[in-house]
Amino acid sequence: MANGTFDVDTEKTLIVGKLDISERKIHFTISSTLEESEKFYRVVLDSIGRATQTPVSPEADILVSTIQTSCVVTLDCSFEAFFSPRFISFLQGRAQQFLSISMADVNVRPFKFSADVSYAVKDESLHKHKIMISNKLLVIEPRVNTPSEEKRFFTSSPCDPETHFTLLRALEDSMR
Repeated sequence: MANGTFDVDTEKTLIVGKLDISERKIHFTISSTLEESEKFYRVVLDSIGRATQTPVSPEADILVSTIQTSCVVTLDCSFEAFFSPRFISFLQGRAQQFLSISMADVNVRPFKFSADVSYAVKDESLHKHKIMISNKLLVIEPRVNTPSEEKRFFTSSPCDPETHFTLLRALEDSMR
């Protein structure tokens, strides 16, 4: 681990987009598989243990760990399907009227769907250590510079990759 990179093995190096270490949390951003992220996390913990001369064990010392998965996918539904027909009608009608200017044509369309995911801590050990789990976002938005008929989306959720894809499949099922 050096210069913003992490060597997964002799053939693969990943770029570490962010690494913040504070007294109560470690936060990092890395484009990788879940297994590679976990390997990076263990290397960070080992480095902290060596620097503080206090071994850190994920199983014993870490009270909560959260994961954010982001990827680009093709979904079997249009982006407009996320919004009520009345809302789409408003955007394409009255909103466009209010937002129009004489020098250019206006097009108003939904840009992003996001939902706030909040957690009410119920685990006593987290309460005892005054640990909160911050709100996260579930995001689905059309892929930039991609025609809408391709149905390509950037997606992000506060869960592991397997759960993320299960969530997206459930979303597709509910839109049919």
